[in-house]
Amino acid sequence: MPLDHDPYQAPEGYPIKASARFGLYYTPSSALYYDTLAEIWFASEEAAQANGFIKAD
Repeated sequence: MPLDHDPYQAPEGYPIKASARFGLYYTPSSALYYDTLAEIWFASEEAAQANGFIKAD
């Protein structure tokens, strides 16, 4: 889901935030999750990985 609202607040059903610039995704348990500005949101880690993103931690 492209970002179209507050980049720090996850849209309902899309808890995985990603940085398109770095190709990384963050889960809510990631150390930097709350400090990371999301550019894209995903519904699951599998969806993030399928789109070429790798886990940040």
